[in-house]
Formats: sequence, structure tokens, C-alpha cells
Amino acid sequence: PGIELEGSFGGADFVSWYDGHPDVSREWPLEAREIAVIGNGNVALDVARILSKHADDLLPTEIPQNVYEGLKASPVTDVHVFGRRGPAQVKFTPLELRELSHSRDVDIVLYPEDFDFDAGSEEQIATNNQTKTMVKTLTNWLVEDEPTGASRRLHLHFLHSPVEIYDSPET
Repeated sequence: PGIELEGSFGGADFVSWYDGHPDVSREWPLEAREIAVIGNGNVALDVARILSKHADDLLPTEIPQNVYEGLKASPVTDVHVFGRRGPAQVKFTPLELRELSHSRDVDIVLYPEDFDFDAGSEEQIATNNQTKTMVKTLTNWLVEDEPTGASRRLHLHFLHSPVEIYDSPET
């Protein structure tokens, strides 16, 4: 419930906008300071990465001018990625994850309670090299990376299952 509310968009639509697809509006409403992205896959991570980066850092890419201007004017400071599964079950790739660590002036925020692995997760980590790499990277960020006071933050929330989007002035 709530997916139809103003301010709620599908990831594919946002990707079409920032890729400059001709069938998509040239404007995108980016008025919120905090944005929630739902999912633990490559599309969700890509959306979060674009939203959390500074527009000037995207200039070396083929970013369309209207997208650059929209992101430059955006007040976004915090992007929250919510996934229903844990770090051992994420569906993004090590390359996508590494890309996050190259974002200038962006702190990646993780939550220790999301790293209490059950037996199934422990087995998956032990038997799958990609999972092991992903969990090691995330765990290293959790343990080693202190907040730097960056102007933007990318929060990765695991084991969260959003059930409804509320219509309120804060959302």
C-alpha cells in the first residue's frame, strides 16, 4: 500500500530518467532531504549511488545536462536503502559494492544489528565465494569506517521489510 502516492517511484523509471531516455520527463522531483530506496539488487544500489553522489562527480560520465542540473539542485543528504534480506543474501555484485566506496564526500552507514548471521547465512558465507567477498567488504566497512562528517550519507539497512508507504508532509 502507498506505492501510488505522490513521491513514490519505481526504480526503472528513475534509471530511465538519469539515463536520458527520450520517453521520460526531463524533470524529476528531488525535493526531499532523505530518500528511501527499496531493494537489495543492482538497480537499487545504482539508484542509491546516483542519488548520493554529488552532481559534479558525474560530469565525467555521459550524464544528460537536465539530469546533472536536477541532481545539482537536489537537497538530498541521506539515502536509505532497505532490503528484506541480510548482507549474505544481497543481489548486487562486488563491482557495484566497490563502486560505492569511491564516492567522494559520502559516508556509508551500516548497522551492527544487521550482521547477526543465522546458521543459513553462515553456511552461505562459507560456501559461496561471491557472498564471502560481499560480506567481508560490508563487515570491513562496518568495523573500520568511522563517519567522516561527509555532507551525504548512504545508509544500508538489511533485514527490513517495508509494508506500507505513508502519506504525510515528512515523506
